[in-house]
Amino acid sequence: LLSRSDELERRIAELESDRGVVVDTAAADLRRIERDLHDGAQARLVALAMGLGLAKEKLTGDPEAAARMVEEAHGEVKVALQELRDLARGIHPAVLTDRGLDAALSAIASRCTVPVTVEVDLDARPAQAIAGIAYFTVSELLQNVSKHAGATRATVDV
Repeated sequence: LLSRSDELERRIAELESDRGVVVDTAAADLRRIERDLHDGAQARLVALAMGLGLAKEKLTGDPEAAARMVEEAHGEVKVALQELRDLARGIHPAVLTDRGLDAALSAIASRCTVPVTVEVDLDARPAQAIAGIAYFTVSELLQNVSKHAGATRATVDV
């Protein structure tokens, strides 16, 4: 009873392997959450802070423009809160789940500071994980276009 058996050795190896998979999966989930926060809600909140800073500068010189900017910022806060709620539930953005990648990328593009053309031509709906990666990658890229590129237009082609 106290000696090792081949069956017991096999079972120990199997359990060690399973434990490794669980640890790797948990680490991947943590990285996904960190990435989703960085690429989605955090990027939106940074843009929001920049917009409010510009509105603050315009407050005395052009109060009407400042009021419009504050109104836009208010809308952005609502979107950021929804993204955070979606993330907290472990769900990708609702539009991605409900309407697919094309609609989700179009929604991101509509918030970009430059005109963006979006073309999605896929034979089938991609897996949730792939769609999520594409969504957050495009989100980050368009944030960078808005902040750093000095571009007059952008194109997203999937």
